[in-house]
Amino acid sequence: MTPPCSTAYTDVFFDPKYYDYVIEEYCSGCPLVEECLSKCLSDEEEYGYRTGVWGGTTPKDRNKLTKTRRKNLDLFESDLD
Repeated sequence: MTPPCSTAYTDVFFDPKYYDYVIEEYCSGCPLVEECLSKCLSDEEEYGYRTGVWGGTTPKDRNKLTKTRRKNLDLFESDLD
């Protein structure tokens, strides 16, 4: 399956003034959005930086998502103690 963004001009995915456009035009309705986000989060954890629109999210969205995931993991781990 080919994602809608495969033929897009990629620079718009990395320019904050186009983030909303990219999410609406390419990510909404994409059947691969979950896989895209999962791969992005994995790569960002490995490489230590966030940039561009991936999986229908902006870097700011992913910062919030990661913070929430870490908080939930901490709560889970404290319940195990």
